[in-house]
Amino acid sequence: MIPETLAPHLGQRVYHLTDYQKKTNQAIKDGCKKFAVIGASQSAVEILIDLYKSQTLIFVPLQEGLVFDKRP
Repeated sequence: MIPETLAPHLGQRVYHLTDYQKKTNQAIKDGCKKFAVIGASQSAVEILIDLYKSQTLIFVPLQEGLVFDKRP
């Protein structure tokens, strides 16, 4: 479910996890290195883990106590 306040922003750069693989792969091909995962569901955590495995992405924690710092 997309929060009502974010729904108007859906598109190439803002998308639901159901579009994760396709849109994220395209964003990486286009040179994007920063992603924000909004949510606290199991799926959100699995997306974080998947992104963390990438060797070229930069992680900036948005939640205190959650630290990922993997720089190329």
